Amino acid sequence: MALILDIACSSLIDLSAIVLESQKSGYVDLHDLDKDRQPCKIYIDASEEKRNLLRDELYKFSRNPLAYELAELVPADDMRELAEKAKMIADELV
Repeated sequence: MALILDIACSSLIDLSAIVLESQKSGYVDLHDLDKDRQPCKIYIDASEEKRNLLRDELYKFSRNPLAYELAELVPADDMRELAEKAKMIADELV
């Protein structure tokens, strides 16, 4: 169960990073994320409202990651590391 919840948090952060990179560069090449993949450019078009929602949730998580039920299943250091990544992405997601 902990693995599934960890994957869900990581997926939200990864999705936010892809949205951010799409916004900055116009696309994300999946080959850059996984060298075993063939080049494949994707783009996630997120409205300002949806980017704000993502950013707000990332900030909320980053301020107090140990308040989430996930913290009962995941080591505190891992939660803090995930929170740092979330904040870094949120800071750039405008």
